[in-house]
Amino acid sequence: MKYRAEIWNCGTHGNFKTKSLQPKCPVCKTKKVSYKRRHTKNKTELYEEAISKWGKEFQILMVIEEMAELTQALIKYFRGKKPFENSYNIAEEMADVEIMLEQLKIICGNAPLIELQKEKKLKKLQKLLEEKNESHKTQY
Repeated sequence: MKYRAEIWNCGTHGNFKTKSLQPKCPVCKTKKVSYKRRHTKNKTELYEEAISKWGKEFQILMVIEEMAELTQALIKYFRGKKPFENSYNIAEEMADVEIMLEQLKIICGNAPLIELQKEKKLKKLQKLLEEKNESHKTQY
């Protein structure tokens, strides 16, 4: 797996590039570094520009592709090979999926409905957890 160089920042020694999965300042060797953001536009502007540039249909296909890549990363995780590398890959693919899902919300125009569904499903999860806790208490 190839990793592109990312820009990180050490509070003492400034910015540096590294491909390391565990970045540390090349000068003081501290691991207390922060990721340096590169873009200046807000997320919504970037999403809308991507949709405008590549089109709705293509971006929907990209959602599917990114979800498939996340699925593949999760399968590799369960195979247990190189767990740290897989954890990094899972994070990378999750970020890709989240970005594409945000674009899908814009394309479909259904963000309020999604929030409503999330609330509904979280209430259901809470109820299931409470039921599980009650049945767990009565077993002892």
